[in-house]
Amino acid sequence: AALSPEQSLVAETWRVVDKNFYDRRFNGINWFEIRRELMSKKYPGGMPDVERALTAELERLGDPYTRFLTPDKYNSIYASATGEIAGIGVSLAKENGAVLFVDVEPGAPADKAGVKPGARLLAVDGAEILLPGQQPTTPQARTKVVEELDEVAGLLRGQPGSGLSVKLDQDGKVEELKLSRQAIKISSVRAGQPARFTVNGKKIGNLRIKSFSGETATQVQNLLNSPDYRNVDILLLDLRSNGGGLITGAIDTAKLFLDFQKPIVTVVSGTGPLSYATDYAPADEVSTKDISPANPDLKRPLLVLVDKQTASAAEVLSAALQENDRAKIIGASTEYTFGKGIIQTVQRLQTGAGVAVTVARYETPLGNSINKKGVHVNEQVACEIVDSGDKCLSRVASLP
Repeated sequence: AALSPEQSLVAETWRVVDKNFYDRRFNGINWFEIRRELMSKKYPGGMPDVERALTAELERLGDPYTRFLTPDKYNSIYASATGEIAGIGVSLAKENGAVLFVDVEPGAPADKAGVKPGARLLAVDGAEILLPGQQPTTPQARTKVVEELDEVAGLLRGQPGSGLSVKLDQDGKVEELKLSRQAIKISSVRAGQPARFTVNGKKIGNLRIKSFSGETATQVQNLLNSPDYRNVDILLLDLRSNGGGLITGAIDTAKLFLDFQKPIVTVVSGTGPLSYATDYAPADEVSTKDISPANPDLKRPLLVLVDKQTASAAEVLSAALQENDRAKIIGASTEYTFGKGIIQTVQRLQTGAGVAVTVARYETPLGNSINKKGVHVNEQVACEIVDSGDKCLSRVASLP
């Protein structure tokens, strides 16, 4: 007999997880029995019932990152990964019970309206933004309770040219802005705020890496070879609130700072381990002075600024530089980074929904697991996500 639409969704989701999940023991549960149960169930509420059932069964795998994605959730993740979205040009973080704008893309609608990093988001289109457990300011208020920042990002995105209103608390002043969404190509790397500064007589070049894409390493390389960064004494990589992205972007960025044949990361999947190391020609074969994977920056001291939201591919880069004795890791008001040492693949299903599946875990150059532990920083300083790089570094005990 032909499968019902509900059964087709169950079968397709089960097949994607069965093929890709990195724990081949499936957390000790009978994975084939799960399929049989779900296929024989009745779903009087249609697709929403199936989505709830799939969500519950995937939770039994014991991995919070392997999960069913509604079409809205899948589309939000896809937009973030491709870097091309229609929105207002901001990056978000949760800090002290609030949703903050931590980066504002130059030239984007938010930037043109005068929004600055550190602004607190209060409402979108009249709906008050609340984190779980928070109460509305008035009983009559329309509210939107958000568990993840992806949900907030989804509210800010939409069709190019469509309008929205955002209510902000900026510098202690509450204001409501009418904005128009536009297509934005998000850059994962930019000069930090400020790009150059001096601490204790040492010139520091500040690079902000917001996420990792296929273009990140090239963008870092271009900045390192630009006039602002050629003659600085110390380099600062600001990875605060960097949730990760493409692992290859982090690996290629590490190659700009590590010597020949240095280990970067080992990726352990259901089929075994795969190690990545620097693999370019040794520097003495290179005539140009420009920094590149073939001519890495090995001499200048390197500092990496992280916080408790620094995760995944950003932790891979941090650990690779730390464990090869190439960089000192500075923790902004934290002793450890987030602790997400696993890799997901996200696949679209025929209904437009999706499924995220953990396919592998990372091990650092010294064989350590990052997952649920994080990278242990070398020094902790009092510094918030909205503080500038120079403010954070002015609190470091001693610079290299």
